[in-house]
Amino acid sequence: MPMPSSSSSSSVQSSVSALSLIFNKHALVKMTSLRSSSTSMSSSTSMSFLKNIYRHHPSHLRCSSFPSSSSSSSCSSFRSFSSGLSKGSAFQQKSAFSTSNILAFSWKRTFGTQTTQQTITKANAAAATPSSPSSPVKNALLVAHQLAKTRLSALVVSTTCVGYALGSGEVIEYAGMAYAGLGTMLCAASANTLNQVFEVENDARMKRTMRRPLPTGRTTRTAAVAFAAACGAAGFASLYHGGGPTAAWLGVGNIALYAGIYTPLKQVHHSNTWVGAAVGAIPPLMGWAAAQHRRSLRDESESDGGKNDARAVAPSSSLLNLEKLEPASLALATVLFFWQMPHFLALAHTCRDDYMAGGYRMLSHTALDPTGRRTALACLRNCLYLVPCGALCCWLGVTDAPFAAESAALGLGMASAALGFYRQPSTAAARRLFGASLLHLPLTMTLMVTHRIPQGAEASSRMRSGPAPSTDEEREHVRRRLDEALANAPFPFLPPPGAIVGK
Repeated sequence: MPMPSSSSSSSVQSSVSALSLIFNKHALVKMTSLRSSSTSMSSSTSMSFLKNIYRHHPSHLRCSSFPSSSSSSSCSSFRSFSSGLSKGSAFQQKSAFSTSNILAFSWKRTFGTQTTQQTITKANAAAATPSSPSSPVKNALLVAHQLAKTRLSALVVSTTCVGYALGSGEVIEYAGMAYAGLGTMLCAASANTLNQVFEVENDARMKRTMRRPLPTGRTTRTAAVAFAAACGAAGFASLYHGGGPTAAWLGVGNIALYAGIYTPLKQVHHSNTWVGAAVGAIPPLMGWAAAQHRRSLRDESESDGGKNDARAVAPSSSLLNLEKLEPASLALATVLFFWQMPHFLALAHTCRDDYMAGGYRMLSHTALDPTGRRTALACLRNCLYLVPCGALCCWLGVTDAPFAAESAALGLGMASAALGFYRQPSTAAARRLFGASLLHLPLTMTLMVTHRIPQGAEASSRMRSGPAPSTDEEREHVRRRLDEALANAPFPFLPPPGAIVGK
């Protein structure tokens, strides 16, 4: 990190002296020399801190409020300090926190309205708050983007689309996939928003979440709840229209599971990660259910001789019916469940101090796992569970045989990262495992789509016997060709022709 020069140190000292005069005219506070440290505070954060103080008591920052003897030097020092911040001078974090404490102490001695910690917390929160766009429309879009967690929701949508592709027949209906993806995005946005509504106080105490719209006051809980309700209703409608009732009710159930069970459980018990993994395993089922629904509509349309368009056929039932889900639909859901465990446990270990500050009971909590080895062992165990998942997909008829070997290789690669985390439980090892998980999932889903086996009765019959004859003449022609082939075949290696023709 860049180190301040001696001239900048003297400028900071004089500036702090000027600020001490601003908030305590009797000069009760004196700043000692600033020493170098390993980290630095950005100039924008320091400037935001000063601007926040100016907003509360602007009269105390006017040069006319200084005593006449020190007015000129104090004003010039303050201008020099502000100019240095605006030019991006690097100051040490330790010194910056000392400055914050001195200013807060002066504030308390002068006004006596807040405690030192409250002043520092308010100033730091204001400094960490990103500047809002000037346009109200842009500000509303930014708030909606952050409430919905669009990047995380996009990852969820990708799992739904892969589940839809795996559950489709020989032809993938992309219109149905679009409805399923849109409905999943809206349901995920609703669940993420409700999660933030329930965790405003917790988010305000965490560094990685304190800039969200609700902790910073850029929106209200009422507006957030209305946004969540609108997204949930629109998501249900999209899934029901394009994917059928099973996919739609799975989406609603996932919102309830995430916001109603997983979110409060995070502050109670460390098993919340397993519940969260179940939440992440449901979107592929939604995609599969939507594809199965579209297949059934197409079969009904073809059975009617094409008189009714498949998109115009109404669902046979408006309720959730999990019995209609084929066992093969559990293939990708199982992969996602085991993948999420090392992914989120590695993240929890990396941010364990932040999670504890927020009041969350994760497995990586020092009261449960002071060394980190217990968390690392859970990661390694679930990575090993991923190794045979490719064979399970082949056994269920979702993918062909090569995928089993490829999936095992990817699982072993992720398990090696988990083994390194177990041998040396550290933040760096947890980050390597987290990075390996980000690489594992897209590769696995891409390979699954590449090696997929078309689903449905029509696709299965074509795989077993090829295209079915459409007329009696074609069937008779196929029978004659088969008789000729069997008659010319070496007898010891094939049964008599009559035995097969007679069946």
